[in-house]
Amino acid sequence: MVKTNKGRRRIEMKKITNKANLQISFSKRRFGLFKKATELCTLSGAEILIIVFSPGGKVFSFGHPEVKDLIDRFTNGDHNSVFLHQHNNNQQLVEVRPDRNIQCLNKILTEVHAHHEYEINKTKSLESLRESKENGENWYEKDVKELDMNETNNLICALQGMKEKLISEISHNQNYLGESSGHIPSFGYNNSEGIVPRSSMNYMSGYNFNQS
Repeated sequence: MVKTNKGRRRIEMKKITNKANLQISFSKRRFGLFKKATELCTLSGAEILIIVFSPGGKVFSFGHPEVKDLIDRFTNGDHNSVFLHQHNNNQQLVEVRPDRNIQCLNKILTEVHAHHEYEINKTKSLESLRESKENGENWYEKDVKELDMNETNNLICALQGMKEKLISEISHNQNYLGESSGHIPSFGYNNSEGIVPRSSMNYMSGYNFNQS
């Protein structure tokens, strides 16, 4: 069969003539530029100033630690001195976050990505568990050493779900009995008596691994 498409082609580097595409490209690349500058500030502690004029004449700027301080420092030729942070928002081109806020936002972004990845893996494991149940595969009756990667992930998800149910049930019972401490006893063989609580064992014995 003759290949009809030409595949991916290198975009020619020239000014975009279509105004709508021009504005979209400018917005996306400006965001990417500022994002890279933020990462560089966080990783290396660099002081960066970026001023961008849009095709429509609007001014966008990024500065760390502050735009005005960096402009004054550059125009005065004082490139090596330590300067004081000023907080006059009327004189700043844009409001710039302090270093600790940038680090905090990057940390939050990293945690969100990690949680998103966890949810994706959890969804895949649940889908695999559902398929195994539909195919009549009782993987949970196998020896742990005989489980493959997908079955191991399914087992982990099932145990995590059982743990959440146990904690929820115990917490509910404590609230019902009027206990104010909110203490949840330890599970497994690490509690003070060295055994699993009888109520927990009864709850575990009734747990159905076929639940999705």
